[in-house]
Amino acid sequence: MLQTSLSSTSLAGLVAANLASRPGRIAILLLSTIALAVFAILPPVIVARIVDEAVEGRATAYSAMIAMIAVAVLAVFDAALTLFRRRITIATEIAVREERASSHFKTMTRLPMMAYGAGNEAALIRSFDELDTVVEFVTGQAVDLAAQTLIALSYILLMLVVDWRMAAVFVGLSLLGLVHSIWHATAMQKAADRWLPLRDRRFGFIVECITSMLTIKSLSAHTHLRGPFEREQATEQAALRDFRNRRSDGDAVSRFWTVATPGIGTAFGVVLLASNQLTAGSLVLFLSVSATLVGTLSQIHQHLQSLHEARASLQRMRHVTREQPELLLDRVRSRPGTPVTVTAEDVTFRHAAAGHDVLRNVSLRLEPGRHVAMVGVSGVGKTTLAHLLARLLEPASGRISVDGRSCDLDEHRRTVVLVPHTVAIFSTTLRENVRLWDESFDDGTVSDALRLAGLESLEKDDPAGLDTLLGAHGNPLSAGQRQRIGLARAFLRKPNALILDEATSALDAQTEHVVLGNLRAQMKHGTLLVITHRDAVAASFDRVVRMQDGGIVEQEGPPGG
Repeated sequence: MLQTSLSSTSLAGLVAANLASRPGRIAILLLSTIALAVFAILPPVIVARIVDEAVEGRATAYSAMIAMIAVAVLAVFDAALTLFRRRITIATEIAVREERASSHFKTMTRLPMMAYGAGNEAALIRSFDELDTVVEFVTGQAVDLAAQTLIALSYILLMLVVDWRMAAVFVGLSLLGLVHSIWHATAMQKAADRWLPLRDRRFGFIVECITSMLTIKSLSAHTHLRGPFEREQATEQAALRDFRNRRSDGDAVSRFWTVATPGIGTAFGVVLLASNQLTAGSLVLFLSVSATLVGTLSQIHQHLQSLHEARASLQRMRHVTREQPELLLDRVRSRPGTPVTVTAEDVTFRHAAAGHDVLRNVSLRLEPGRHVAMVGVSGVGKTTLAHLLARLLEPASGRISVDGRSCDLDEHRRTVVLVPHTVAIFSTTLRENVRLWDESFDDGTVSDALRLAGLESLEKDDPAGLDTLLGAHGNPLSAGQRQRIGLARAFLRKPNALILDEATSALDAQTEHVVLGNLRAQMKHGTLLVITHRDAVAASFDRVVRMQDGGIVEQEGPPGG
């Protein structure tokens, strides 16, 4: 298994790790490569031999038939061995891709919340394509590069044995073509490095527009979007044109050397043949080998180009995953049942793009059994404080604690659960949308959570029950139903501390009253913080905290410390 981290290892290190982790397969691939090199040499030698015999008048129909059969048998073995190598390579690539894709997805889901903003979403999505490029090179193309290099060396050795002068001409021209092609490939990769970030930015703009179509249609903003799209398109098009032009230049150069090398070599061979310094069979041998050598060098060039692309893909992957992943446990931990006190002490926070502190020296103590409402105008830091209390963000200074201690991140988030204002709905069943693929929750507990959230009709009105599909490929939900799916997730998990960030704002007053009543009954001895803009809701709580200008300015009811 390729356990080496993509974020801390060079491309050469990944290739070495793959070789070390699969010594048996690699040995088979190398042995098959040596056999291919031998098979590549034998047919031209046989053909050259029969040509010399024909020129000297010693060839017979029988000997020609034997040579033809020998070449055909070698071709069959060559094809079979090539297919065998390819199948091993594909099996290795698929196995490593499965492993690395799972590991990369794990990394993607453990990045800090700040990593998912600032237009980084498109690059994170694209990083899985970048991963495929890296895996394809490490597991397949790197071995193919070594194989093609070995075959090319065998051809060059054969040429040197037959006639060093012809060998010097053919090899010299071929190497000049290879060097020229590599130079163009480097220039093309630089052009690609300029184009790909612009492509991701354009893609991100398109994704934002498509996912915001309700806003666009409701405000008739279609015509206004064309301008920014065309500006993004024009910038990306210029970089794409440069990249395509560089690639076409490389294709033209490769074509020149493909035509020139055998042509010049043949002319030189005819001169040697005319002066009796070279036999006809040797000339045929050189022509056959040179054509194959040019093709082999062309494949080497393609693999070297893939090497540049894989290296660039690895760098882009490192860039989007440059943030240190959060330390979260994979195993399911038992949920503690004892009440807890959640405390923020002198917390200060500033968003990366902000020029000022969103929160300044904020302190808040949330105790079990004492339900707290938080109010304040938009933009004063209520949501930011909620995210800090749930440790979805980390403060620049100050401390967030549970029962006076700073527990590990995984334990904290299982203890303190946040239900956001906007609830994500996945394209899967009603069951999985509530339990989020946690199979420790059975259907009975999922149904109870839906009932407490006022969503029992979603299960009962559809014959599929909990298998009812939601999301993009299933039943559309109203804004209130989406929010109640988020609340059902909280009912299911029965956290020690619960924070609602305007999580009932889309509900009508009657439904909100019922659902909050159920929630407060379940959290009777737990810790509850509800952020709301509704005075009637806030008035029903034991304590009301008011925020203003990044701080807490007023606490109504018992302060609780």
